[in-house]
Amino acid sequence: MGVESVAKAAGIAVLAVICGGIFLGVVDSVLSGRFGAAVSPSQIQYTAISHISTAAVMASVLLVFVRGVETELVAKASGVIYAASFFESILRSLLRSSLGVDPGLFVRPLYSVVTFLGYVVAFYVLFETDIVSG
Repeated sequence: MGVESVAKAAGIAVLAVICGGIFLGVVDSVLSGRFGAAVSPSQIQYTAISHISTAAVMASVLLVFVRGVETELVAKASGVIYAASFFESILRSLLRSSLGVDPGLFVRPLYSVVTFLGYVVAFYVLFETDIVSG
């Protein structure tokens, strides 16, 4: 399984997450009586933007699953996830019309990296050690 297959699978998964998020946003808006907000373009944009890092994490997890826990792969994937999350933060700021450089702009992307590393640890413990079966 190559990088293209992993990218396609992650892309399809993220599209499903985005569509599900938009659907839930519409349901929430309708149930709350905010009918105009149900199909608000800014809400749809925000939902789509908020999953850029999700796509990076999913693709990276799939790569680790396919190729194993290699230090170089994990480091590169962590860098890509950080960059995607940073880009997502900038786009969110632009959408809110409040592009400001605060220290959190550089720290918040680390949450996605830590999430990915958690998956890496779980994969390593489950498949590459005998800790679970021992």
